[in-house]
Amino acid sequence: MNPRHLQTAAGLCFAALGVQTSSAQLATGDILIADLAGAVGDPLPEIIRVNPVTGVQDVLSSGDLLVAPTGIAVDCDGSILVGDIDFNSNDESRLIRIDPKTGQQTIISTGQLLSSPLVVSNITLSKCGTVLFAMKNRELTTGAVIEVDARTGAQRLVANLEEVGAGEDLVVDRNGTLLMTVFREDESGDIFDSVASVIAVDPVTGKHSLITSGNLLFTADAVALRKNGELLVADFLYGGLIGVNTEDGRQFQRTLFGPPYPRFARDIAMEQSGAAIVIQNFFRTNQQGTTFHSEVVRVESFSPNAAATVLSNDGALGFTAAVTVVDLCVADLNGDGAVNNVDLGVLLGSWGPCQQIPTLCGAELTKDGAVNSADLAALLGAWGVCQ
Repeated sequence: MNPRHLQTAAGLCFAALGVQTSSAQLATGDILIADLAGAVGDPLPEIIRVNPVTGVQDVLSSGDLLVAPTGIAVDCDGSILVGDIDFNSNDESRLIRIDPKTGQQTIISTGQLLSSPLVVSNITLSKCGTVLFAMKNRELTTGAVIEVDARTGAQRLVANLEEVGAGEDLVVDRNGTLLMTVFREDESGDIFDSVASVIAVDPVTGKHSLITSGNLLFTADAVALRKNGELLVADFLYGGLIGVNTEDGRQFQRTLFGPPYPRFARDIAMEQSGAAIVIQNFFRTNQQGTTFHSEVVRVESFSPNAAATVLSNDGALGFTAAVTVVDLCVADLNGDGAVNNVDLGVLLGSWGPCQQIPTLCGAELTKDGAVNSADLAALLGAWGVCQ
């Protein structure tokens, strides 16, 4: 059976589970998930959309070129970008573009700097048409940051993490600095003696500096930025969210996910409301045996005893690896659902170099460290009612 037939069979299976298949255009607020292995009984990797209100899942693309999708982002044109590892071809990482309306997949870039022994851990959109890859080796001792042009496929080495550790995830702050989690396994190979850190990387020079290490960070994995500039770290084995002050490195326990099952926080993304969307992996045991499951949770309050609300689980969700929240209207600076004269006034009032406090540079749309003509062009290009 060829991959296309497998996709059709998977679609029928999802329909039986109450999971929709869809070809609709993405909307701001949609939650997109990269799933490594599909739901129980379905081996196909897939890209899943979750409705942020109802939690209903629909599969946008499945199988075909996807082998091990570990990172996901949405380009400014609404296309889906996936960081994937081709375990069938020398473990090469690649950037795949997916049309959300048709599910069609196209390889944009592979090989060269994306070749083994380093593989992609996660990706982020640094600006329109540009993707950053967090890379690591299997031994979790080294890594790199690779920039990929999503239009031409051109690659550039941003930073070598040979003396730092394995790159896990990264995000770009309003000043253009890369904030990144790295993990360095102990020489004995004992994960419990290993060290997790958060570093800052200059995207131009590749120079990196330590922000914080150890303490609450056990197996620090995914990162996201809150609107107040605080970095949120999802710790995989610890199963919770840790806040990090990027100015002085202070750590705060924000949320701890607990019973009924041990949870493994895999990735995190922020909603426009300020809430965090976290995907978690866990095992479930019954009379039939032990199976692997995932769920999507929403965290709206950031305190040690804050509760996480389950938004969606089971269905098409299998071994989830990455999540992103669609934002097709970043130029809507006042959040009224449209890009108009009000947003233009906000942008013009913020004109000039950004301050160190991220909240003072909300009109910096192109992440080059200043509100300037590039941001004005981006705002005018998005003029009108948001999708």
